[in-house]
Amino acid sequence: ALTALTAFGASFLRTSGAYSAFATVLGTILGFVAGAYIPVGSLPDGVASTINALPFAQGAMLLRRPFTADALRTVTAGDAAASDSLRGFYGIDLFVGSAQVAVWVAVGVLIVVAVGFTALSAGRIRSLLR
Repeated sequence: ALTALTAFGASFLRTSGAYSAFATVLGTILGFVAGAYIPVGSLPDGVASTINALPFAQGAMLLRRPFTADALRTVTAGDAAASDSLRGFYGIDLFVGSAQVAVWVAVGVLIVVAVGFTALSAGRIRSLLR
């Protein structure tokens, strides 16, 4: 999904230098948006909700879940309240407002983004090759 989105953005660039700048800026922004550099829980609620509604954060959530499951159990020693708190703070569970983003919603959003931006990218690249 995110590769298709990047391909669409890259289809507007003409030089390798422009692509390098695009990739650097986009990679940095996505690192912040996905919560890789700053945990979502340390941001104000409105900012966190906005970020959590984006497909980048939802993709990161889907990756965090299996990678943190064992460590989270070890750190919290089975304490449900501590586990819930850490899951929300680090973006293992995402919330938009007070509603939790379900796994099936995140997967659905990523599928829609993948199909939509693949079609847009293919159309744009096809028109450039003509």
